[in-house]
Amino acid sequence: MRPKQILTSKETHMITALIKMGKTDTEIAECVGIPRTTYLDVIKYNNLVGTVKQFKNFADTEMELSLYSIGVKGNLGAIQTWLYNRKPKDWKSTNYIEQKIIEVPKIEFIEIKNNNETKSKKTNRK
Repeated sequence: MRPKQILTSKETHMITALIKMGKTDTEIAECVGIPRTTYLDVIKYNNLVGTVKQFKNFADTEMELSLYSIGVKGNLGAIQTWLYNRKPKDWKSTNYIEQKIIEVPKIEFIEIKNNNETKSKKTNRK
């Protein structure tokens, strides 16, 4: 395919089938034999952006339903990877750990001798 080319119905069908299979834009571009940026331009030129989003949402919904239906019996690692990559905002769990370092002053006691009297004095040093 060349950039700015009108897709044939066969090419459109092939692209939508790949999307339904859950392929990424990069994988689809490789299957079609063009760079990813060219693929994105062709999709925009052929007014397929909405269709592509619709089919991607369909594939994502199917996977979410699969996760629900197979529960712990399925390959949760594969499902988790899919969801993390396709819907990271919804599925990735990120734990933030805040680390605070507090400097505590060092306290020393020194002896002061004054006219035969000994007194203890506390001093703060960093």
